[in-house]
Amino acid sequence: MFCFFYPKDNAPVCVAQVCSFRDNYSKFTDLDAVVVGINPGYLVNHKEFSVSNNLQFPVLADKHNKVQKLFGVPKLFLSKSPKRYTFIIDKYGIIKYIYYNRRANIKKHVEESLRVLKEENK
Repeated sequence: MFCFFYPKDNAPVCVAQVCSFRDNYSKFTDLDAVVVGINPGYLVNHKEFSVSNNLQFPVLADKHNKVQKLFGVPKLFLSKSPKRYTFIIDKYGIIKYIYYNRRANIKKHVEESLRVLKEENK
């Protein structure tokens, strides 16, 4: 499983991040990864966001930040929204890798995630 937290639907950097995972979706699924996006938005907004951006993967509505807290993802400064964290979880439910995308470097985020998944599949 490959899950990533992002702050907000329709914010420019968030759209770029999510669409980058969308554009590389087949590379993730070729590595047997189930992709899930997570943020505290509303389900209705996620549905519109998913349709307008042609997402092939689900976006979880974590309205009360319960999943964010379970994963220990810190909040953005003065916000309830999560920082950009990615978790790679193996088939046994063990977190194998955590990536913090500090500078919203979208290309590196995808490349690093795919690199780790390839290593896990060896």
